[in-house]
Amino acid sequence: MIDKIYFFILSAVVCWFIAESLYGYYDGLLHIDAYPSPADLFYLLGSIFFILFFYSLNRSYKIEPGMIISALITFSLFIIYSLYVAIFIFEIYQISNDVGALILLFSYPVFDTLIILASTAYFLRGKDISLKREYNFWIFFAFFGFMFLVADLVFGFNDLFNIIDTNRFLDIFYNIGYIMLGIALIIKIKYASAALQEHDLKEN
Repeated sequence: MIDKIYFFILSAVVCWFIAESLYGYYDGLLHIDAYPSPADLFYLLGSIFFILFFYSLNRSYKIEPGMIISALITFSLFIIYSLYVAIFIFEIYQISNDVGALILLFSYPVFDTLIILASTAYFLRGKDISLKREYNFWIFFAFFGFMFLVADLVFGFNDLFNIIDTNRFLDIFYNIGYIMLGIALIIKIKYASAALQEHDLKEN
């Protein structure tokens, strides 16, 4: 039986796996631009499941949602303003016909920022309520979000304006991000297994 909290993160990982597979299919086999494409739908859906994972865990951490929302709005406005200025510099009329790519350019950084902020908030909260250092895995979640934030920003602009060929360079950021996610999940599973064993010993 899978707790619904872990169902959310499992769903996120599955969605991202499907998205990466679709992206590879369009870009590698069909040799067509995979951005935007149906792969982006699964990327965004995975991000939504990941946010639901954070939200479900807040019952334990008990962080005021308003704090995270306020921080998210602040950082998102900064990112959106920076993107707007950059797009204005590159002459926005050049991308007026590519609304989908423009929306994704703004959407991905917002989700990445939320992952960074929520992970950081849970890490700081975990230091106050945990005596077994079970909060360390949040650092890797935050690095996962940061790596994706950098890669998504550069990828979005490069796709719109064809500045330079950075696909291989960006793959390094995405791969490191996924590695950070994997490490975080392994540590989380380790702590969860230890807690379950401790609970079984107490009952016996």
